Amino acid sequence: MLALDLARAAFEARIWPDAVGFYREHLLRHPGDLHATIMLGHALREAGAIQDAILAYASARGLPDGVLQLGHVAKNNGKIMLGLQCFEALLGQPDWAEEALREYTALSLYHMLPEAPGERRAGPALAALDSGALIIPQRHEQ
Repeated sequence: MLALDLARAAFEARIWPDAVGFYREHLLRHPGDLHATIMLGHALREAGAIQDAILAYASARGLPDGVLQLGHVAKNNGKIMLGLQCFEALLGQPDWAEEALREYTALSLYHMLPEAPGERRAGPALAALDSGALIIPQRHEQ
């Protein structure tokens, strides 16, 4: 079995250390496989190796999904400026703009709204965004 197949099987089985090892083995032979690099980032994140996940996603910035995943892991780990930069970078890409705008807006709001006692900071605003209350206007070609 190829390392990539073993990595996928370990990932599906949620055996994160094995998935990490097999993705790394695959990437030694195929260093330009950005999709596998993103999957390595996912496995590292699940294994709790956040700094390594950030590095993996950063090395996959050649794909929009790499930028998006880097933004997500940055956002979820207090690296606000990095998260905002990643989401902003995707705003001009039609296939990624909607999610990027939602994430950029949510991350911006999270730090602008006051913290309510006993409540997650910006909880109501983020819940409104998650529920689809934020309407993103569709572009119309002229």
